[in-house]
Amino acid sequence: MIMKKILYSSVVILLLFVFLVWKSQRTHKNEEEHVLIKVPELEKGDLILKNGKGIVSKKIVKSLGEKVPYSHLGVYYSDNDTAYIIHSVSGDDTKQDGVQKISVKEFIKDVKPGALLFVRRKTNKEMRNKFAENANQMANKKLGFDLEFDMYDSSRIYCTELAYWSFKKVGDSIELKTKEIGGLQVILFETLRDEEFFEILN
Repeated sequence: MIMKKILYSSVVILLLFVFLVWKSQRTHKNEEEHVLIKVPELEKGDLILKNGKGIVSKKIVKSLGEKVPYSHLGVYYSDNDTAYIIHSVSGDDTKQDGVQKISVKEFIKDVKPGALLFVRRKTNKEMRNKFAENANQMANKKLGFDLEFDMYDSSRIYCTELAYWSFKKVGDSIELKTKEIGGLQVILFETLRDEEFFEILN
């Protein structure tokens, strides 16, 4: 009888220990997630660069081979009291193909710890607003994702190409660095985090 009580007490203590360890890990994870979704005060036309946790993100990072790895980009847009991110993704990875709008929280939910960057083009606010409006127009037109990665064709758009064409259509002379991949010039993230052209917000 005494042995049963001792065994029972041991099991209870073990289960309590396991629960406390799990709770501690979960709390730490929640704290990390809270940090990730904490964003600075944003304005229309600000950019969000991120590196996601998925296989596609890993492939993009490997292909681009940049020193600071990013795999995706979004444009911050606000309309009255509504704020969202405009970005472009392939329909193979999501339900909707091409340029589209999602919430800020949805955009950054799969970000790797420390792989989130908020930047603002060093120009006047009017230009940044026009830049954001260009991105919004592409979303309203529901332009498809550019699977051919042709930066000179604006009829279909991939993520960094969204920034390229939004800048270009307002007459911004910034030149985004590219890398030749498969005979095509693919736009890199490097220029978009260059403090000569962009203010780092976080």
